[in-house]
Amino acid sequence: MNRKTLLFILAIAPGLCLHAQVSNQALKMEKAGDAYCSPVIQIPLTAVVNTPSADLKWKAVVSPKMMESEPLEPHHEYLEKVRNDLYLKKLALDKDRVDMGNYTPSITAVTPKVGVNYSANKNDGWNPLDNTIAISNKGIIMSVSNDVIEIDDSTGHNLYYQTLNTFINDATIPNACDPVVVYDKGADRFIFYCQEVTSTSGSVNHMLVFFSKTNNPATGGWNYFKLTGDPLGVGDMADYPKVGISNNDVFISSNLFGSSGNYDQSIVVQIGKAQGYAGGTLNTKVWTNITNSPFTLLPVSEGQGNTYGPGIWMVSTLDNGGSSFNLYKISNDVTASPTMTHYNVPTTAYNPPGNSSQKSTSEALMVSDCRALSGFYLNGTIHFVFTSADASNTYNAVNYNRINTSNQTNTNKIFSTSGTDCAYPAVASYTAFGVTGDQSVMIGFAQSSSSIYPQISAVSYDNSMTAGTLTVVKASTTYISVSGGSGQSRWGDYSGMCRRHNSPQACCWMAGSIANTSNSWDAYVAQIYDPSFATGITEPIANGGNLKTFPNPVMDLFSVDFTLDANSEKTDIAVYDMQGRMVQSLFSGFCHEGENTFSFNKANLSRGTYFLIIKAGAEKVMHEKIVVAD
Repeated sequence: MNRKTLLFILAIAPGLCLHAQVSNQALKMEKAGDAYCSPVIQIPLTAVVNTPSADLKWKAVVSPKMMESEPLEPHHEYLEKVRNDLYLKKLALDKDRVDMGNYTPSITAVTPKVGVNYSANKNDGWNPLDNTIAISNKGIIMSVSNDVIEIDDSTGHNLYYQTLNTFINDATIPNACDPVVVYDKGADRFIFYCQEVTSTSGSVNHMLVFFSKTNNPATGGWNYFKLTGDPLGVGDMADYPKVGISNNDVFISSNLFGSSGNYDQSIVVQIGKAQGYAGGTLNTKVWTNITNSPFTLLPVSEGQGNTYGPGIWMVSTLDNGGSSFNLYKISNDVTASPTMTHYNVPTTAYNPPGNSSQKSTSEALMVSDCRALSGFYLNGTIHFVFTSADASNTYNAVNYNRINTSNQTNTNKIFSTSGTDCAYPAVASYTAFGVTGDQSVMIGFAQSSSSIYPQISAVSYDNSMTAGTLTVVKASTTYISVSGGSGQSRWGDYSGMCRRHNSPQACCWMAGSIANTSNSWDAYVAQIYDPSFATGITEPIANGGNLKTFPNPVMDLFSVDFTLDANSEKTDIAVYDMQGRMVQSLFSGFCHEGENTFSFNKANLSRGTYFLIIKAGAEKVMHEKIVVAD
């Protein structure tokens, strides 16, 4: 990913804030158990955001074209060698392979069924997408990628569609990315986080936190807080955020990297939720110098949205593999003098994964390392997943874990399929509303191999930690090629999986990435439910469970790249017919210098030949022919 920097606003007196970069010494970090913690830092409301949606019929949007670069893990030289060595090992084994292998399921665990499913968050220039998803008790789905924010109802009907930068509507934030969205069941609100990535300077890198003002994020508006800079005052850049919530606080973790791209440390920002929802001044704390120097801290929310806290549990793996995890507990709310406690958790040895192959191309898909990706807390157990090598140390697998928080012991399962790479898993509680004591989960993940195109799949584990049957949620019909000639395309940094907490049957929603016809990534959203509860289906499942694709009207996205020599305050994009008459004005507004991607839904055009004309001021930038067939 790109590297970002955090700068916090230091409260020098109650209710008083200093808008300036501050040093670690100025923050007066104090020892608080197994970490150092700042005093309470107050962050004022930046703005109330209620940006209108793009036209839901045409969905015409413009985004800067970006390829995220990945900063260096703590053991990056070793990991790069492992990734390449395992990739070559797989290629040699796959020469005579003609299928994706077989997986023998248990006879007791649930086989997940795919319900409502639809193409979402069309790619408008970013790779990878970094899919994140949350669903409310009302059935409102918020799906966000690195460049598009989409809000739908539980039938797939689109309620809101906009680029991330336009949604934020802040001229100081030209390139937002790394989205994370969570639904807060207790407050019946959404919390949305992203980061700004323009440069390493603290004045143009920000941590952005949004609290929905109502339970309808499509129309109710958001309270927007902008935390700028570098908490240590040494020019570090923040990357790879994770977000968890307790009863009263939200916890945001980030990895910090120096200007050279080398890893420095991981931090946690603790924020009081009540002021965020009310649009008041946030109370925050920064946790640094954490015992054992964890890489990628995963704060885990309560998996069914129930009472949890004060404080939060967090877990961290070793990026290069090992035989232990780091477990942490923050003890209290942000204003109640919290401390942090560290535990070492032994586990079955795990090894880092390798890059993956794809069908019909020599382009490899890049896989990162063993960092913790997704998890939740439920009744004294922490469930979490990450990518590791399989038992043969060849193909990539889903590494699923349950940590008992009372005695700090771990139970581990490896899910893999013969000859296929599994990567970027996400996990959610998979029980019906009102069911207690059941630790069943649903895990969604990405798959690829030399015999299949990239796809997203799901598997359940029951209460006794027995796996069910693999279900392919959505398969691509082509391969990915977004490397720019390097031969290695970014696969992604994370997938999304969330539970609908008030569903009468076990029901989760997944967001993942599949290949589009331009060999780039698009997002896909799907409902995954338990078919054994025949009377509990709350979403419209056509023909007794057959797939029904949404949304309506049909999407047929046309995308085109264009380059501007300078920022353009007024860029006009319109469709004309063969007689030169304007058929539809699609976009009029600001566009950034450099490469941009424009997309719109051409399904609204009748059969015929058209021209897409892009103008920057009085200058014609592009004249593109479009043919619409039946």
